[in-house]
Amino acid sequence: LRPDLSNTWIALAALKAAGVEADDPTVKAAMVFVKRCQNSSEVNDQKELAGEDGGAMYLPGETFGIDSSDPNGKKLFTSTGSMTCAMIFAYLAGGVNKDDPPLHLALQWLGKNWSPERNPNSKKDGQEALFYYYRVLAQTLLASGEKTVGGKAWAQELAGAIVKRQKEDGAWSNAVDRFTESDPALATGYALSALAACQQAMK
Repeated sequence: LRPDLSNTWIALAALKAAGVEADDPTVKAAMVFVKRCQNSSEVNDQKELAGEDGGAMYLPGETFGIDSSDPNGKKLFTSTGSMTCAMIFAYLAGGVNKDDPPLHLALQWLGKNWSPERNPNSKKDGQEALFYYYRVLAQTLLASGEKTVGGKAWAQELAGAIVKRQKEDGAWSNAVDRFTESDPALATGYALSALAACQQAMK
């Protein structure tokens, strides 16, 4: 099976919850992969695949974000909000310090691109994978202990954005049917998970 950053952060979240320490060989091996998803030649040893914005792509050399290129026409592997949050959570689970370049650069990217209304740099005007983004964004920022992002009180803003998208029947769904988010069962699960993290952060 092909590895990707989405599965990796979820696996690391499970390992952390199970009490696996950051110095465990499995976690250390995962950190090598995570760094190769970061758009930073300072961090990523596969420099030919790395951009320089500090955020994260889905996997080395592949992104589900908007297409972009440099002035010479070279393809750029776009960082997205959902994958940058996934990378931040992975770094936290892997024991990376906030002042260390990998995590510092990722948090900077998130602050510059903060939005509770769209998944930054994703397709369909940022509406693709929106509820997945809400879930990983909220869980990541809760784990980080950060109260603000880009100068904004993230938990309050994010909760407000999610609540206003609730349907009359109480569920959530995404009109952009990528990654099955039009299914209310999936989107509602993501939304409630994000709201629970927001509530905990506001205590």
